Amino acid sequence: NGPDVVIEAVGSPGTYRSAVEEAAFAGRIVCIGYAAQDAPLATRLFVQKELEIRGSRNATALDFHSAVRYLESTATPVESLVTRTVPLAESGKALADWAADASGIMKIVVELG
Repeated sequence: NGPDVVIEAVGSPGTYRSAVEEAAFAGRIVCIGYAAQDAPLATRLFVQKELEIRGSRNATALDFHSAVRYLESTATPVESLVTRTVPLAESGKALADWAADASGIMKIVVELG
């Protein structure tokens, strides 16, 4: 049970704990958020659940500016990169649809407001 891949992008001690708790057995956690304070974690879950935990380098402002310049200069319409936009209440179904057949889905945007 639980997702095979969890991406922690918030950087909150609570979301780090949730990532470890919610990941499926033999799941992968990718950490890209920086927590301003240490996050106490139930390290026994790392072993019991056989989790793979990876960090990802932080992108710099220059990286983001380069990406924006590329998107502005390309003929590909940016809106074509977003396959679906769903409210938070429908995000579980949207992710289940993606997990069942990812071939037609580029990106799902979840609206929080």
